[in-house]
Amino acid sequence: MDSLKITLPHTPRCLSPNAKAPLTPRGAMVAEYKKTAAKSRARNIAWGRTCEALNGRRMQPTHYRVIWFYKGNKPDADNCLARCKAYLDGACKALGIDDRTLDCAGIDRVHDLARAGQVEIVFEDRRKGWDALTPHSPKLSFGRCEDCVNDKCSLRGHDQGCSACMKGGQQ
Repeated sequence: MDSLKITLPHTPRCLSPNAKAPLTPRGAMVAEYKKTAAKSRARNIAWGRTCEALNGRRMQPTHYRVIWFYKGNKPDADNCLARCKAYLDGACKALGIDDRTLDCAGIDRVHDLARAGQVEIVFEDRRKGWDALTPHSPKLSFGRCEDCVNDKCSLRGHDQGCSACMKGGQQ
């Protein structure tokens, strides 16, 4: 699988860095609660949609692209990307990767009245050749002990055995 596309609704405006700040301390406390709840909902929605799109397969993307559909005035690119941060966290959790490993391949803002209010996040694997082989590939199994099924398994040395499951090596 070279790419994975998930379609999500726009996040609430409270997740925008340019959201208006409340004027009272009580208003600030309520706004922070709403923002925390919106982040949690966005992570859960993205996790669910990503698991659904993966359909039991695995993917290790290297890049992601955000496509923001809008009507009216063109939004700021950095605000669109910041509003999608919770979506990226949830999708990366479903993919089983850390979002620090992903590079942003860009953000496209598309004026489309039919799809306004939607966001598409496209995960891509842009590695070629030997770099495209993941640790799950059987061609790279020479670095693991034969009994281990752990994804992070690797041999530490000829006398130390597997670093993840501690099998092999000299006792």
